[in-house]
Amino acid sequence: MQQPRMLSAKEIANEVVEVGKYKVSRKNSVVIISGMLAGLFIALGYTVYLLVYGQMENHFVGKLIGAFLFPVALILILLTGADLFTGNTLIGKAYFKKEVKLSAFIKNLALVWIGNLLGTLLGVALLTGAHLFTNGVGPGVADSIRHIAEVKINTLSTSEVFFRAILCNILIAGGVYVAYAAKDVAGKCILNIIVVAVFAIMGVEHCIANMFVLSMAKVLGADISYAGMAWNIFIATIGNIIGGFVIVVPYYYNFIHSYKNRQH
Repeated sequence: MQQPRMLSAKEIANEVVEVGKYKVSRKNSVVIISGMLAGLFIALGYTVYLLVYGQMENHFVGKLIGAFLFPVALILILLTGADLFTGNTLIGKAYFKKEVKLSAFIKNLALVWIGNLLGTLLGVALLTGAHLFTNGVGPGVADSIRHIAEVKINTLSTSEVFFRAILCNILIAGGVYVAYAAKDVAGKCILNIIVVAVFAIMGVEHCIANMFVLSMAKVLGADISYAGMAWNIFIATIGNIIGGFVIVVPYYYNFIHSYKNRQH
């Protein structure tokens, strides 16, 4: 009998719990290194987006094409088992099921956040050394990076960053969540490409992606302050956590809590 090629909604919920238990069981050094890899992958995925977007006369078309290339970052993260802060908010489901302690959940998020930051900064250092945004490409690329960062820091209000960050992780955590349904590589990739492309087209706030683009823009001379960068990333982090819980809480209630109550 042929095995089903995808998990059911209830099976996904339980798989997320098992993954969460595994993620918090690892050594701190492993979590940090795994987070660094994810941060570097985000930097590289965003780089492809920026190179396409900045070199096309029609910025909408550039944004559209770049949005479907950006997902290479999440594909690398998921298929290699790296840890991305926004995706790890799903560990909350294991916490609600009382399979993971709150302290372990918070520690994991903190370590992954730090690892992601180090990975994005490594990406900035490598790209700066390679002069990828300034040598051999049109001037529009560096201009676009500076413009993106300046809008995030100097134009968006705190509430706009906050609500955009919630929307962001409804999509990113949701994309990671549905990827568990697929049992083959092609299925996981297709699901991620679609969901992450929507996130990129919307232009919502992802705290780890912002770590990269704001730092890269600062290196390129953007008119932004370090205080503004820190505030943006902080607010985006809070919003991303809430966005992750928009996925965690309903699906915990529907497919774990409700099923558990039926058994009693």
